[in-house]
Amino acid sequence: MSNVKEILLEELKTKALKHLIHLEDHIIHNGHEGAGVAAQHLDDVAKTLQGKKTTTHISTKYDGAPAVIFGQHPETGKFFVGTKSVFNKTPKINYTDKDIDANHGHAPGLAAKLKDSLVHLPKVMPKNGGVYQGDLMHTPEDVEKKDGKTHFTPNTITYSVDDDTAHGKAIANSKLGVVVHTKYSGRGGLGNMSAGPVDKKTRTTFASHGDVHNIDPTIDVNPSNFTAEERAEYSHHKAAANKAYSKMKPESMDALDGHGVKIETHINDMVRKGGDPSVDGLVDHLNKKSQKAIDSVSMQKSKDKKAAEHSKLMDHIEGNREHFKKAFEVHSHLQKAKDVLVNVMAKNNPFGHTVGGEPTKPEGAVAVDKSGNMTKLVDRKEFSRQNFLRSKMGSSEPVNESLGATTSSEPKYNGKNGIHNAFGQMMVKIKPPVEGHIPQRAGSNSVAGMRRKHQTHLHQNVNQVAVREETDSPNKHLVMSYVRMNPVHEGHAEVAKTVMNTAKGVGGEHKIILSHSHDSNKNPLSPDQKLKHAQRAFPDANIEVSNKQTPTILHHLSKAHDEGRREVTIVGGSDRDEFSGLAKKYNGVEGKHGYYKMKINFAQAGADRDEGKGVASYSASKMRTHAANGDMESFKKMAPKSMSDDHKEEMYHDTRNAMIKKESIMEAFIRTIKHR
Repeated sequence: MSNVKEILLEELKTKALKHLIHLEDHIIHNGHEGAGVAAQHLDDVAKTLQGKKTTTHISTKYDGAPAVIFGQHPETGKFFVGTKSVFNKTPKINYTDKDIDANHGHAPGLAAKLKDSLVHLPKVMPKNGGVYQGDLMHTPEDVEKKDGKTHFTPNTITYSVDDDTAHGKAIANSKLGVVVHTKYSGRGGLGNMSAGPVDKKTRTTFASHGDVHNIDPTIDVNPSNFTAEERAEYSHHKAAANKAYSKMKPESMDALDGHGVKIETHINDMVRKGGDPSVDGLVDHLNKKSQKAIDSVSMQKSKDKKAAEHSKLMDHIEGNREHFKKAFEVHSHLQKAKDVLVNVMAKNNPFGHTVGGEPTKPEGAVAVDKSGNMTKLVDRKEFSRQNFLRSKMGSSEPVNESLGATTSSEPKYNGKNGIHNAFGQMMVKIKPPVEGHIPQRAGSNSVAGMRRKHQTHLHQNVNQVAVREETDSPNKHLVMSYVRMNPVHEGHAEVAKTVMNTAKGVGGEHKIILSHSHDSNKNPLSPDQKLKHAQRAFPDANIEVSNKQTPTILHHLSKAHDEGRREVTIVGGSDRDEFSGLAKKYNGVEGKHGYYKMKINFAQAGADRDEGKGVASYSASKMRTHAANGDMESFKKMAPKSMSDDHKEEMYHDTRNAMIKKESIMEAFIRTIKHR
């Protein structure tokens, strides 16, 4: 079986898409450059709320569902509607009601919403076409009138507005309510399009029609809502963040590099529990997490390995304690300054908000600057409270923290002229940390270097920008396995057998997912080739290949959650412990992979490779070695017994040809002669 961490790194080498993060978290994920972006966005949002013009676009986040992608299909020219599945390798495009029944008939509620969209959204389409994304907010059956107010609950938050207002009247007369927030652009089909905000100019191209309540998510500013007291509080925390940052050494951010996810997990944990993140708290959090990981494995060498890794991490944190401490201090003041702005924006919202009858704040907002840098402006404590209120309503589903705005196609984490420093000035040279300045460092911390460093963190797929669609699909138990099979061997037969038998035993469905990584060394077979060979080896199994939209097991767990599944059993081989820790770590945690929260079980197929003999010792790497050396007989002995000799030979030649295609004919010949 493959090493999970290795697979994840390989699968994330896809087209980078901007990851939407909290404003204050920019500093823990992207260092000095992140501090510059956070400062710029604070400054631009504050100016906007004072009625001043900026180039940053600010949109209100709406808790709608489902997310609908619609418009003129770039290849057929026909109007279509769909969910985020329009970006699948095999896209689900709906031109007619019949298409909707075929693609989404398993979820009657979703299908009904899509049919309403198919009828009414063409009425407001811009004349020049285009592809857009919006959140459905209401249809007539969702609307309730009571005590002079109109109410609707598209997802978790109940929105309310006075009947005699513009929104109240529009809702009463409309057949469909939608918030259109994203426009897709690009050539070569939907799969190659990138997403950006629906700006003011684009929004004016939408037609007006009484049947469609087209809600503009752009912040409607009333400067008087930003009181003198709030401006003073905001300025205080901004100045405090500036002062704390000025005391950080240029190399401070290097200490945090690669630890952003760990720090963010601790921060989120403290938001839920109530408390302030700190170095001691982070250490305590990681100690508990490490002990849990060590206890989860049975082999002593695995325990020792995990203990050694944790010890190294602790040494790093203790050796850089002051740097971590300063980062937490800056983070705290950035968050407090942001919270002031979030509270002001809430006063500009035309709707009232409740969850389970309890008043709450709006979802928040998203800021997108002219360079494509994005920031999520959300009151984290309020978001946690909304989740608690939802649990009181008898639902395990968290509040949908959807984008409600946009994503950009590339992680352009700075403008072409350098990093905008909202604390002082535009920084384009190497400078020591002076109060009022955010330095841009050279080398690995240059603009290009920082982009490379943080590229993995910034990966976010277009289809995960969409709101997680609600479905009425049956809550069937899914048994799944995520494997490489490059190439497939008899050991994989144990995996396939365990997956199918387990699914049969629990009365659920099964799926074997092959990674789509492809290179001439460790992954010589193309996705199509290994799917072909896997299907020949295990004809009764449901097998599919991952893709750029769903590259990792975490993405597939999120996909299963979106499909309505609430229990999954993951079948692994000798890497079961790594899969177990990874899946558990992100259960209930929003991330670049999306979101899932469900009961997760684990099952191991076959013996541990380190302890096994015979079939248990088989590996794809050994088969690749046999193929590279021209040893077809040894290769065929490891191939699944269920395959015919002809199919085994075809797989051998596919593997060998892919591995030696970059070698010269003479090199390949010499290697073959040496083997003989």
